[in-house]
Amino acid sequence: MQEFIDTLTRYRQAKALLKNQTVEELELITTNLSKILEEKKIQELTLLAEQKEKNDKLAIYKEMLAADGIDINELAAHVANTSTTQKATTPRSPRPAKYTYTDESGQSKTWTGQGRTPKFLVDKNLEEHLI
Repeated sequence: MQEFIDTLTRYRQAKALLKNQTVEELELITTNLSKILEEKKIQELTLLAEQKEKNDKLAIYKEMLAADGIDINELAAHVANTSTTQKATTPRSPRPAKYTYTDESGQSKTWTGQGRTPKFLVDKNLEEHLI
């Protein structure tokens, strides 16, 4: 893709690439590129306006903090402290096995009774395999 862009941005290479195109095709290409350019300009202007609005709001909030006698570094430290002191969730301990069985290969295995039933136990009476 980058090679195509490089070709289009160089006059001689673009001319060689488009030499077999008709005037109508070149006009259509020009029209499409013009539309894309206008859309891109609008998009960039929108982004600039959003960034300016955000910067203006930040300046207002900074002034409000200063008027209330709050240092922005204090606020940042307070936010950092409150977000890190939240209760940490501890992983629960694994469930104890409820069933034991010997699979087709002769290995003794256990099952907690949760999740998918092992193939060996599907057609069996589970009470016979209780631990």
